[in-house]
Amino acid sequence: MADAQHPNVPFVSVAQLRAISTYTRLVQRRLATRPDPGALAEISADIQAVLAAFDPTYPGFPSRSDAAMSRVIGVPSGLVVGLRGAVTLPRVAAPALDQLDRAAQLATALGVDGETFGGLVSDDYDTLSHAADALVAVLGARYSDEATRAAKLDEAEQPIREVKRDALADYLSTPSRRSSGTHSTTYTSTS
Repeated sequence: MADAQHPNVPFVSVAQLRAISTYTRLVQRRLATRPDPGALAEISADIQAVLAAFDPTYPGFPSRSDAAMSRVIGVPSGLVVGLRGAVTLPRVAAPALDQLDRAAQLATALGVDGETFGGLVSDDYDTLSHAADALVAVLGARYSDEATRAAKLDEAEQPIREVKRDALADYLSTPSRRSSGTHSTTYTSTS
C-alpha cells in the first residue's frame, strides 16, 4: 500500500526484506542437499508449516513443529528440542525462525547440543560452568594439539571480547546510562 513516505508500489519494508532473505537462505540450503524436482514444493510446505505453528504469545515454536523445523534448518531434531527455551526469540515468526536457525548453525559448528549451547548464555553459574566444561571437552576432542586448541579457543572468544568492548564503550560514552555522580564525588562524599 502506498503512503506519503513510500509512494511507489510495491513498497517492501526492511522487516519484510529480512523475512524474504531468511526464506531464500533456508530454501537454497535445502535445495543444495536435495536437488530433485519435488524438493521445492516440500521445502516450501515445511517452511510454511513452521511459520504457521509459531506462537507469538510465548514466543516460540511448539514441539509439534520439531520434525518440520529439523528439516527446515537442517539439523537433528534433538538440537531443535534442546534449543527450545534456550534462545530468546522475537515475537514475529520469520525473524524468530532466522534467529533459531542461526543459533542451530552455530551450535552445530561448535559441535554442542542445544542444552549446552543454551547454557553458554545462562546467568546461573552451575549451568554456565557445565556448558563451558562441555565446550572445552568438545574442543579438546576435536583438537588434540594444545597449540591448535588454544588458537581455536581464542578464535571462539574473539567475537565475545568484541561485543564486551563495544558494550563498555557504549556505556562509557553515554552519560545518561551512568550514575549521576562522578568517580571523584562518589568516593569523596562519604565524610
